[in-house]
Amino acid sequence: MTHTSNKTSAAFALVVGLFPIISANHANGATWAESFEGRFARNYFVEPQEMNGGWSNMRINPAAGYSGRAGAVNIVKTPVRVGNGAMKCERTQQGRRMELELVNRDENDSPRIGQHCWAALSILVPEEGMKHSGMVIQWHGGVPNAGNGKEYAQGPEACLRLDKGQFIYRSNFKQSKAAPPGNRETKLLEKATPGQWYDFVFHHYFSLGDDGLTEIWLQGKRICSDKGPNAFYYRSKFAFKFGSYGSTTGGTIYFDEAKVMTGSGSYDQVATAKAKQPAEVPAAPVPGPKASAASTEPAVYWEARLRPFMIEKPEWYASAEAVRIGDNLLVYQCDSGGWPKTMGFKKRINLTALIADADRPALLAAKSRTDSTIDNASTFTQIEYLARVFNATKQERFKEACLKGIDFLLKAQYENGGWPQFYPYPKDKDYLARIISNHDEKDYFLHITFNDEAMISVLRLLQRIVNDKSTYAFVDAEHRTRCAIAFAKGIECILKCQVVVDGKRTVWCAQHDEKTLAPAGARVYEKASLSGHESVSIVRFLMTLRSPSTETVEAIQSAIAWFEASKIKGLRVVDQDSPSLPGGRDRVVVADPRAEPLWPRFLDIQTRQPIFCGNNGIVKRSLAEIEPERRTGYMWYSTTPADLLNKDYPMWQRKWAPEKNVLTK
Repeated sequence: MTHTSNKTSAAFALVVGLFPIISANHANGATWAESFEGRFARNYFVEPQEMNGGWSNMRINPAAGYSGRAGAVNIVKTPVRVGNGAMKCERTQQGRRMELELVNRDENDSPRIGQHCWAALSILVPEEGMKHSGMVIQWHGGVPNAGNGKEYAQGPEACLRLDKGQFIYRSNFKQSKAAPPGNRETKLLEKATPGQWYDFVFHHYFSLGDDGLTEIWLQGKRICSDKGPNAFYYRSKFAFKFGSYGSTTGGTIYFDEAKVMTGSGSYDQVATAKAKQPAEVPAAPVPGPKASAASTEPAVYWEARLRPFMIEKPEWYASAEAVRIGDNLLVYQCDSGGWPKTMGFKKRINLTALIADADRPALLAAKSRTDSTIDNASTFTQIEYLARVFNATKQERFKEACLKGIDFLLKAQYENGGWPQFYPYPKDKDYLARIISNHDEKDYFLHITFNDEAMISVLRLLQRIVNDKSTYAFVDAEHRTRCAIAFAKGIECILKCQVVVDGKRTVWCAQHDEKTLAPAGARVYEKASLSGHESVSIVRFLMTLRSPSTETVEAIQSAIAWFEASKIKGLRVVDQDSPSLPGGRDRVVVADPRAEPLWPRFLDIQTRQPIFCGNNGIVKRSLAEIEPERRTGYMWYSTTPADLLNKDYPMWQRKWAPEKNVLTK
């Protein structure tokens, strides 16, 4: 597949035809090139946005470009970098964003995780553009369709900023749902010279692990070589767009010679002719396809590897790549029907990687292991993936594995309707030794687990099996009936677990005792408490019930009232550099009257005061009192209840409790 301008079509068609297979995920690549010679090569999307207004995708007129209240993009004859044209991007006083999308994330072979991507772009900042503060290039995976809570970062995976003459590159990442988001910034140029063209070349290997790579060249010299994660776990494909996007008006910026190559490439294949790489700049080593080995995988739980493949279009699941990953899941499926989250304690795996022939016998021999789990999105995610592959291919082995996984979930459910974190109880000596050495609560793997949406995700899957007559049409009537019964028991368990304090329903703990249903602790720093984070997904799930009982309505109303009463105003959590600490980072709480509300993850059941705890198990009352490793390595505050109160509850209340709005004073 080739996307080229007329000026370079022959050369780039030849290059694309010679692409080697370099990515295990996508064998071929593609090229997009735009030189702005008289007219735009395609009717690209542009994204205009007015200040304090929503943005939209609009198709440009290839001959005339686009013009609106937010600004304009069009082709000019001067200044130009090469040839006879360049793109002028103008953001008006009313504009917050004016960008052109060279590559749409939904195009075939668009930039994606596990693939090399090269991009080149020349930029000129005139005098009136030197006040610009914001992004000029983005690699952006979009906002996820499901969840939409603030636990999902919505920024780009990577961007180039122009802040008052400084060029700054920023890489963003979030390796799993439980992991905190992170970023790395590199200042590329202290001060741009107005009226001068700057030639940028970027080489990315997008990854959730330590094999991620970013290389940047400016004016033909490599000025950045950064390794580490550079993607979000819930997004797999990225758009490439450029223009002007910021909180301040930025005047005019010019762009020329835009090129993107995926699958493979090199500096010389994308760089502007006048800025070829000098011979003295050595080529940096880049990651290539590799086979799996638990001992060599980066420290990322497997769900971060599989999650990006859960947002593909239905037809993709019939591809050879989708089938290969499906067969991987069959290898890792335990005899119990479930899946582990690691190969032994903290020996993390990549379920989507090629399985080396040397590894296969040991993996097959390990199927009798007893650490199948619903933690870290295990088991229910594999079931959903296999269902999609079966629907696309009709290959019976995927259906059989899917039904075996469903049987595992039904068998693992307690009679009271809850689900433990592991089933059966893990016998791995390293797991058990960790509980003792860390002074974790004994047998917490047996607790009913709401932490990280474990039990709620199982119930969502059962709900889809019962109601989705297309995706799960292959599920027989007996299984469907058993799923409906298990679903009803799960709802009953949730309602019984809601913590009552002084006669009033509040919210839930992250774990509950499997026998008494009382709030229960887990790891040494996770105490029995009221959860300001895990309870959000529980309430959201209850709001999806089609015909909620009176008790369910009361449970939701009580929880919403508790969230409203428990929010903290005027504080903001900040990650900051701290070279004297291990890892060079710290997390602090600062006063900020304009900050959005916060909710502590754990609150004392009786006093409703925040709970913080280090690895010694001693409860503290402030984040600053616990050790840096635990302070920065865990999410102690949450903002997700805000959307629950401001968006989800009003819609639910109007339908199911129109006479009682608990947020109305």
